[in-house]
Amino acid sequence: MHAKNNFERTGVELTIAYVAFPEGALSLTPYAGIQYTDHKWSFKSSSEKVDIDDSWVDGVIGLKLAYKINQE
Repeated sequence: MHAKNNFERTGVELTIAYVAFPEGALSLTPYAGIQYTDHKWSFKSSSEKVDIDDSWVDGVIGLKLAYKINQE
């Protein structure tokens, strides 16, 4: 049996962030945005062929806590 499999993924994310709490070595940053994902999968064998194309958009929200270890 001979089969060929191909998978492609494309993604783009756009986020906006604001450092809300800069205190010494600590910082707290909330962010929000959107993420686009596109999947393309094709499978071909001697008995069958399958093509799947799926894409979607997700909302992204988060909170980042960072600690600066040194000056660099």
